[in-house]
Amino acid sequence: MRATRGLAASGAVATAFAVQAQGALATDFLNAQQIESSLAVFAQISPAAREGAEAYLATHQLHCGGPMSAAQLQVAAAQGQGDAWLLAFIRAAQQGDRDRTRQLVLSYRCPLGATH
Repeated sequence: MRATRGLAASGAVATAFAVQAQGALATDFLNAQQIESSLAVFAQISPAAREGAEAYLATHQLHCGGPMSAAQLQVAAAQGQGDAWLLAFIRAAQQGDRDRTRQLVLSYRCPLGATH
């Protein structure tokens, strides 16, 4: 009887973890789709705008321990005249300045509260 209860309890825990993991995967998938939609908008502006935005996202992930959310990217693009880092990456891509892009990657600082 105890073994049966133990198996039932461990099965319930495993199910709870599986549901939580599925929820996280769905959230990650939705975020990836929203990021791709945002990148498509950048591509409509110019290929360099998309390239710069992709470099910005990759740099954020590298330095901040996780991917940027679609909402964070949208805020970066919409705040005032645009996030200075995002604009710098786009400008470097537009100018084909790989050295500047490398400098930006090395000097990037995560926004407050962005570390995962």
